[in-house]
Amino acid sequence: MVEVRPDIITLGYDQKFSEAEIERNCRALGLNTRVVRISKYSNPDVESSSDVRKRILQLVGDGS
Repeated sequence: MVEVRPDIITLGYDQKFSEAEIERNCRALGLNTRVVRISKYSNPDVESSSDVRKRILQLVGDGS
């Protein structure tokens, strides 16, 4: 049984998955899911998900 039925799956620019293969597997499960690859985000202040988390904590506080 498929519990999650996404309309779109996004892959990062550096993830080593085949969009076509994921779409084929989705179709085999009866899903009409679109798979897209996103480009690298270019910002010298935020280059990784760790940088994003740090920046969010700076903006909203660390919860302490």
